[in-house]
Amino acid sequence: NILSEAIKEVSYVDFPNNWPEFLPFVVTQINTGDPTKIFNSLLALRKVIKPYEYRGADKRAPLHHIIISTFPLLYSLLNNLISSPNSNEADSVIHITLKIFWSSTQFDLPPVTCSSALNLEQWMEMMGRLIDRNIGDQPHDICMRPSFPGWKVKKWVSQIITRFFLRYGNPYNAVES
Repeated sequence: NILSEAIKEVSYVDFPNNWPEFLPFVVTQINTGDPTKIFNSLLALRKVIKPYEYRGADKRAPLHHIIISTFPLLYSLLNNLISSPNSNEADSVIHITLKIFWSSTQFDLPPVTCSSALNLEQWMEMMGRLIDRNIGDQPHDICMRPSFPGWKVKKWVSQIITRFFLRYGNPYNAVES
């Protein structure tokens, strides 16, 4: 946790201008297939994305570049994890990936939504598959379930879907283009 907070602080000052090698390095680490490297890279990516979550459209250009560079990879990663047997490790990776998606789309849809990097139809289908996914072995104590990775995935998927319906699904809130 201390290291991820340090990455957040450094990225706030240095990314993207003084730290251009961050994004290629993270993409390389995610492609290794090593679960520890994947999870840690996703944590670092989340910390870099987080400051852009509430910025205005004119200050989100680095976020758009991150989305174009990483979202196809994140979608593929989720697709592979859904197909694999349930495990706490897989659910933890899915959980952090959903948090990255949330931070990237929570305040405003990036203009790259029409590109193949952020095909919203595919992502929403993925959310449906995640909400339908069987949790597998879980604690018998109901009080322990909210901290269980499988339930965290369901919580974040529900949160994302709800946000999309409330913010982008209401024609009254739609912006004419």
